[in-house]
Amino acid sequence: MAFFQARPLRAAILSAALLASGAQAADEGAAEYREAIFEAIGGHMSAMVGIIKGEVPHQQDLALHAKGIAALAPVTQHIFPADSYIEGGHAKAEIWSDPETFAERRQNFLEAAAALGAVADSGDQAAFMGAFKTLGGACKGCHDSFRAK
Repeated sequence: MAFFQARPLRAAILSAALLASGAQAADEGAAEYREAIFEAIGGHMSAMVGIIKGEVPHQQDLALHAKGIAALAPVTQHIFPADSYIEGGHAKAEIWSDPETFAERRQNFLEAAAALGAVADSGDQAAFMGAFKTLGGACKGCHDSFRAK
């Protein structure tokens, strides 16, 4: 009889353990997805820097990279769900402890990325470089406070 009475308790403990491991896996998946998005953004940024510095001759690809960042920027608005901090990841815990500042910095990035995407095909090199520098500043503003080194 004691076995049957203990069974619901065992089931509850097992269920709780499975839910906890599922939550951990979901958090890790969210962090991996977030990092993949930022690796893609960083790849576009690095490619543009190489082109702008003259390290590679692919001037015609600048607009493609600018639009790539502009397309990915809105994704950053939903890839930091509550409780998705992972120890050892690139995202600092301050993202969740100071959400107002983080939201402001993320909005700066979104606007700067959209502005760069908007001038990408204009042929106006000065406007492009101004928007590129603004985007770099938006990235740095967030990285300085919210990205683990």
